[in-house]
Amino acid sequence: MAWTRFAEVWSKHKLRVAIAQMSPRLLLLVHCEGDRITPYMASVDLCRLAPEPKELMLAPKGFHSLPLLPGPLRRCWVGWLVAALDQALGMDLQAPGRSRRK
Repeated sequence: MAWTRFAEVWSKHKLRVAIAQMSPRLLLLVHCEGDRITPYMASVDLCRLAPEPKELMLAPKGFHSLPLLPGPLRRCWVGWLVAALDQALGMDLQAPGRSRRK
């Protein structure tokens, strides 16, 4: 039942259409299978619709806000974000001084 209601809300906002029509942009979806607020299958479905480049980090168990709390899952998506920004900006964001690459 929750999944049906969630799908109705998403379709009203046309997020599925927006995801499917995104021009090539990096997309990271992070979700926990134990999320009782937003079904994790929403992220699975959106990932299927999204063009490359995309990645889905799906954690077993967990809960809705787990990706924001300190721990391995947050380290994983923050590492992904730093690498994506590093590549996009042509900078080494993990190095002291964060200088532009030559």
